[in-house]
Amino acid sequence: MLGLDAGELKESFTFGVNEIVMTMLCALSGIMHKKKRDILYFIFVTGFASIIPDIYAYYLMQRQKNDSVQKAMMKTLPLMMAEMISTTLISMPLLFFNNKHMRFYAAIGVGLILICVSSYLNKEKNESWQHLIEPIVVTIIGVILAFFITSGGDKYLMPFVDRYI
Repeated sequence: MLGLDAGELKESFTFGVNEIVMTMLCALSGIMHKKKRDILYFIFVTGFASIIPDIYAYYLMQRQKNDSVQKAMMKTLPLMMAEMISTTLISMPLLFFNNKHMRFYAAIGVGLILICVSSYLNKEKNESWQHLIEPIVVTIIGVILAFFITSGGDKYLMPFVDRYI
């Protein structure tokens, strides 16, 4: 399929899932108190905006590995599909839950499951479990940091912006 072997497909797909899930969940943690409509709009805009630089960065990484232009472009297709599917799946809890906290926790759950599944599928037989746990831990830390940074921004920065700008 696409002239790629299974390992290349899995690598590209896992890269895409991890990139977009981490981006979406960190962004979502900063806007969870907004209206459902605003959050969905933000998720789709951010998802689309994030896909473009991810595809380009992944394409450049493949070109640096001396892949042909065509092969490098083919390797970006699973990445693009993974990011589009992941964005859609993460947005599902936002559609189905009315409780703000439930939407947020369900979206985080979906994102962590996506990372687990994609990392497990990309895991080699002799690799340690650290390969699976590492992206989950990084995502959780990112979500927590983003939450506290945006909470501080809401509390301290926004009054300054509202007053002087």
